Amino acid sequence: MANTIRIKRGTKAQIEAGELSHGEPAISTDYDQVYVGTAASKVRLASASEIPAFATPSIALGTSASAGDATTVIRSNATIAAFDATAPSTQAFGDSPSAGSASVAARRDHKHGMPSLNDDQIRKITVSTDSPSGGSNGDLWFKYS
Repeated sequence: MANTIRIKRGTKAQIEAGELSHGEPAISTDYDQVYVGTAASKVRLASASEIPAFATPSIALGTSASAGDATTVIRSNATIAAFDATAPSTQAFGDSPSAGSASVAARRDHKHGMPSLNDDQIRKITVSTDSPSGGSNGDLWFKYS
């Protein structure tokens, strides 16, 4: 015994004015559109020409977010905020390590400033076969033979 599957058909106006059971399909004969009944109403399925195009993403990672203006499913020319634009702070001797709390990543080539040394903090280190001569307090001389 063969089963027959019946699909409602009619004009767009007839289908939109009529009732569809939950899961029941219908086709408009004047616009070639497909409808499916839901628990509460009916929905029209999008035709291929109505589905937005996909594109090769050229999404940039930057220091601020930008929505882009492409009309693809994912705005393929958007910018995602992924990097911090804040300059790193200068480290001081004795700083403790910290994991940080930024919600974005630092750039790979970022640099931290280093503290400057005063002249009285700089020491001269000499390695030589000669005997020590000259120099200032705190200078180091290593004699080897």
